[in-house]
Amino acid sequence: MHFMNKLPTIVGAAALFTAVGVRADITLESLLDEMIDPGTVARWPQPEFTCRQAIAATAPPGKPGAIECQTMRVRTKSGVFFVGEQDMDPFDGYPRAVQPGPAFTLGVFAPQEGKFTLRAEVAGAKVAMAVLPLAAAAAEKTKTIPAAREPSADDTLPNRHGWDLGPFIKTKLPVLSPTADSRFQSPILGKEVRWEEQNVYNPAAVVRDGMVYLLYRADDKNPGLKWGRTCRIGLAASEDGVHFTRHPTPVLYPDNDEWKQYEWEGGCEDLHIVEGEDGAYYMNYTTWSGHGDTLSIATSRDLYHWTKHGPAFRKAGKIGGRSGVVVSQLQGDRLVAAKVQGKYWMYYTHPCALAWSDNLIDWTPADKAVWPGGGREAGAIALLRDEGILLMTQGGHHSLGAWVVRQALVSRNDLKTVLKEQKDPFLWPEYEWEKKGFTGATTVANALVPFKGQWLLYYGGADHVIGLATCAK
Repeated sequence: MHFMNKLPTIVGAAALFTAVGVRADITLESLLDEMIDPGTVARWPQPEFTCRQAIAATAPPGKPGAIECQTMRVRTKSGVFFVGEQDMDPFDGYPRAVQPGPAFTLGVFAPQEGKFTLRAEVAGAKVAMAVLPLAAAAAEKTKTIPAAREPSADDTLPNRHGWDLGPFIKTKLPVLSPTADSRFQSPILGKEVRWEEQNVYNPAAVVRDGMVYLLYRADDKNPGLKWGRTCRIGLAASEDGVHFTRHPTPVLYPDNDEWKQYEWEGGCEDLHIVEGEDGAYYMNYTTWSGHGDTLSIATSRDLYHWTKHGPAFRKAGKIGGRSGVVVSQLQGDRLVAAKVQGKYWMYYTHPCALAWSDNLIDWTPADKAVWPGGGREAGAIALLRDEGILLMTQGGHHSLGAWVVRQALVSRNDLKTVLKEQKDPFLWPEYEWEKKGFTGATTVANALVPFKGQWLLYYGGADHVIGLATCAK
């Protein structure tokens, strides 16, 4: 199952209801509370939860409109178990075992006046005892919840903690994949290359004139180079944010210019874009010379034609850095660079170090960081709000063995004190195309934009394709 962050929906005579366990002492009472709490359900699935439950529901005979749940699936630290009938939709990637148990009923939904009444009972003390410490005696409880519907742009589902964004729902397939059809005359090599045949990933995004524009990292294949590839920045446009039309050639690439020493042979990669108050677009992109990273700047008025300005810290007498995210704020449906304490601020590289600027081109390191020990790379957005700066980050997750995405709320006073933080990631590899690719088990999100009542989060899957996750704005 994928992203079961929705309330129960009846479809004909059958339905699927999912609940999430987040407590160490799972009782029938706590299970019922979790089953009807959309905030808890929205956190499905979190890898470090002690257990999870899923209910397979079928309509019992002679009870039109009711749903009787007869299977419970539980994920514990030692594997996935089933009580009752075997669930036909197991968790991908986890060990599985079936534990037969006596038949039991867990949940009856009876539609009445546009609402569903939830009633649960377990008959027999031994039900699920080998899997969960359920109540040793039969229990019963009744609650009323609003009728459910599929999530949409009009939904007002609560956030995970009230301060962060979500729940995010992924599309099942990538929105952009590599192609060998795109060709480009490399000015340095002096020959034609298939510039996006190997990977397309880690995009930035801009909403402009009712369209979504992705500017993304694209890799060719070149065994003759030490790195085996060169990265360039491509562009694709969409009217709905899902179906994209590519620009035939890259819009930013290594050239025989004054910045070649920073960009060749590796190229131009992992980028972020912010709109300035002047209406121009400022791109912070990482260049790779084959020896080291350099955070560089480029500007544009139309997203197609870019002017390079070289290393971001050049005038401060420093070279290096990567992945720079400028603090921005919402102005209507636009994300515009925001000044804090009279300056523009940027989070960059893995400790989310801070730098400031007066013009969004020339940056000076501030010699402070949010996570001085590293491990958190600046991600999709640094959004200025009244309560603080909502900062998305990405980094490794030990138990998952994956690159994941988290959210934190940082003080707008010193820009580094973490006020609140998600314990668990909200985006991580689940689909096969997120787990297997150029770099396995990797999700990297560099783009979050508001579009038609939703937040659109674009991310790289396994350093190979581009995925999309959305939530109500």
